[in-house]
Amino acid sequence: MRHDFVSYRFLQFIHARDVRIGRADGFLFDQIRICANLFAAPLWLAGLAGVLRSSRYRMIAFMYLVPLALFFVGKGRGYYMSGAYPMLMAMGAAMGERWVSSLPRWGRRAVESIFISGLAVIGAYAIAVVVPLATSGPLRDFALKRNGDLREEFGWNQMVKTVADIRDSLPPDQQAHLGIGTGNYGEYGAIDILGPAYGLPAPIGTTNTEWLRGYPATPPTTFIVLGNDAEQVNQIFANCRLAGHNINSEGVRNEESQFHPDIFVCGPLRKPWPDFWKNRQEFG
Repeated sequence: MRHDFVSYRFLQFIHARDVRIGRADGFLFDQIRICANLFAAPLWLAGLAGVLRSSRYRMIAFMYLVPLALFFVGKGRGYYMSGAYPMLMAMGAAMGERWVSSLPRWGRRAVESIFISGLAVIGAYAIAVVVPLATSGPLRDFALKRNGDLREEFGWNQMVKTVADIRDSLPPDQQAHLGIGTGNYGEYGAIDILGPAYGLPAPIGTTNTEWLRGYPATPPTTFIVLGNDAEQVNQIFANCRLAGHNINSEGVRNEESQFHPDIFVCGPLRKPWPDFWKNRQEFG
């Protein structure tokens, strides 16, 4: 209540963004594609049928179907339902065990072999995408091509060092009253965690809880600004100039290197700090 129900406003913004850029598309298909091993779909589908038929376990079916319907109508993202599948697979496994035991020995061996092999193949593919198995070579390239989150792990140390090098190139009077403005929580976190090793000041940001932390009691007069383009920084600050680029030595194309690689040095804010800050709360 003290923060005006900020969590609700955050979720409202994130949901509107996800719907706008298509992240909520394919919700039903995602239930098979990403919420469980693709080859396990017969298992949890059988489990759903099993709990629906069982008077003892039917509540589990509603615990799955009601959220599924609400997320579908409300345009939720596919993985929001992922936590529901272990209970369905447990029922499916119990039903599958009874069914397989009724088969002749050759049939049982065939079903088990095909099912376990399929699980292993799909599981290995998923692991190769999600888990960085190698620091170089085909496995690394395979994961980087398919895993956007993994690509975002590259370049933070180099970005912080670049900011420190830009700071060192400034005159002493500008270094003495320096602030570092960030455009997203990745940049903010990198400066906050890695910056002290370079003697950098604490970052200033307006995304999520960064805004609640406010700005320094003695506001900086010179800024190194990340995560914005030339038009944005010139609207906010005076006397901006391009000072460097946020790239990574690995050549990985991610959000930082592709969409806002430019780093600027700017003068003071064009508005008084209180006026600027009160209308600047952002979410991401």
